[in-house]
Amino acid sequence: MRQRLSTLFCLLSVVVLGTAATQAQQRDPDTTFKFNLSTPGARSLGLGGAFLALADDATAAYSNPAGLTNLTVGGSEVAVEVRHNQFANSFVDRGHFSAVNGVEPVATNIGVDFEDHLGLNRSEAQSQTTDLSFLSFGYVLPRGLTLALYRHRLADFHTAFETQGPFVDLACDGRTDSSSNGLCIARYLPRKSSSSLDIVNYGLSGAFELKLPALGRLESAISFGVGVSYYDFTLSSFNQFYDLDRFSEVSGRQVGEFYGPPDYTDGNLKFDSLEEGQGDAFAANVGFLWKLGRQQRWSIGGVFRQGATFDTGRDLRTCSPQGGTDEGQVDPRSPIVCDFDTALRAGKFTIPDTFGLGFAFRSAEGKTKIALDLNRVRYSQRLIDFTFGLDPASGLKARDFRIEDADQIHLGVERVVLVVESLFVGTARFGAWREPFHELEYSGGDEATAALIRRAKDAEIHYSAGFGLVIKEDYQLDFAADLADGANTYSFSLVKFF
Repeated sequence: MRQRLSTLFCLLSVVVLGTAATQAQQRDPDTTFKFNLSTPGARSLGLGGAFLALADDATAAYSNPAGLTNLTVGGSEVAVEVRHNQFANSFVDRGHFSAVNGVEPVATNIGVDFEDHLGLNRSEAQSQTTDLSFLSFGYVLPRGLTLALYRHRLADFHTAFETQGPFVDLACDGRTDSSSNGLCIARYLPRKSSSSLDIVNYGLSGAFELKLPALGRLESAISFGVGVSYYDFTLSSFNQFYDLDRFSEVSGRQVGEFYGPPDYTDGNLKFDSLEEGQGDAFAANVGFLWKLGRQQRWSIGGVFRQGATFDTGRDLRTCSPQGGTDEGQVDPRSPIVCDFDTALRAGKFTIPDTFGLGFAFRSAEGKTKIALDLNRVRYSQRLIDFTFGLDPASGLKARDFRIEDADQIHLGVERVVLVVESLFVGTARFGAWREPFHELEYSGGDEATAALIRRAKDAEIHYSAGFGLVIKEDYQLDFAADLADGANTYSFSLVKFF
C-alpha cells in the first residue's frame, strides 16, 4: 500500500515541474511553467496579440518576418521592450479525497484531517518577473530587402511554495487496518518546491516584397520572410519531500506526525529530487504578408514558428537519519544522509510549434485599424515532457494521458485619438484574446491519478489596452497591459526610427 502511494505521489503530487520518487519519475501535471508565446512589443500587447497582418514595426522579426518590408516606409529602426509579468500557479495543497470510484471521502477529524477539507483544496503561488523582453535592429537594404537581428525572452519563470499533503482513501487490498468506511487512509508527502526556467531566443530574419499585377483597380503586393532562431535554455527544479511517521517507533503516531502539520525540518527529509537542463537548439520561422486594395487597406498575414525540444537530467536522492539510540532505534536528532537512488534519468522539455493566420483592415484616412488573428499552438507536443521515461512499475500508461492543441483567437482595435501637427501623434488600443484549456488530461482507470489531474476545462479570456505616442516621427513610445485571471502582463516599448 505504501509503495503504491509513494509511486502515485511521485507522479502526481503537484510539485512545480516535480520529478522523482521511489519507482517512477514524471513531471508534475498540475502546475506548469508559463510560456510567452505571444507576439512581442507593447503595441501588439495592447491589440490583444492581433498583429500578424499588421506586422509594421521591428517586432515583426519574430511575430511575422514578412512584415519587415513595412520598414521601408519609415526606414531602419531599433526597438526595445521591457515587460513585467505577474502570474499565479495553482497546486493541490491539502484536502481529503477518495481514490475508490463511487465512495465518498470520510475525514477522521484528527489533526489537520477534518471535514472542511473534504475534496482537493488548491492554493496559488504568486510570482512576478521584470525583464528586457525584446530587442531588435531592423535595416532596410536596396531592392526591397530588409534584415533584422533580435533577442526575445520567451520565458523567465521563478516560483517557490510548500504543500501540506492531502489525505486519500484507498482500497485496503486485504489489509485489516481499515477505517470506518472500509477503506485505508494514506497521505501524500508534504514538500517544498522551487523552480526556475529561462529561455532566450536570438534570431536573424529577412524579408522581400513583390509587386503583383493589378486586377482592375485592385492593387496588391506580397512579402515573404524567413528567420533562423537560436534558443538558449536553462531549467532548474528542486523538490524536497518530508516524512510523515519516520519516528513513530520512538514517539508513536500522534498529532504532528501522520495527521498533523508538516514537519519541514532537515531531520525529517525523506528524499529530494533535482531536474536540470541547459542547452541550445536552432529553429525557424517563416511568414507571408499580402497587402491589397487602394492604399493597401486590407492585409492578410500568416506565420509558422517552429519550437524546440531540450534534454534534461533528473536526480533522485533517498534521505535517512544515521545512528540510533541505545535501544537500537533511530534517533530523530541524527544527521540526515542522502544517497543517489536514481541518477541522471533522462527528461524532455518542449517549446510547441505555432501556426498563425491574421487579417487586418485600415480606414481610408488611416486613423483606425482592426486586426484579427487565429493561432494554433501544438501543445500536444508537450505530452512527452510528462510521459517520457514513465516507469512501468507505476501502473500508469502514456496512452492514458493527453494534451490538446489550442486554437487562440486574438482581436484588436487601434485608433488615432490625438494629433499635434509636426510634434506627436497619440494612439489608443484595445484588444482581447481567448486562451482555451490546454493542460494535461488523464483518461485511465486510476482514480487517484484522475482526481489529482481533474480540473475545469474552462477557457481564459485576456483583456488588453494600450497607448502609443509617436514623437516627431523619430521616436515611438508604447504602453500596454494584458489582464487575465491567471496572469497579468505590463509592457513598455521604445522604438527609434532612422
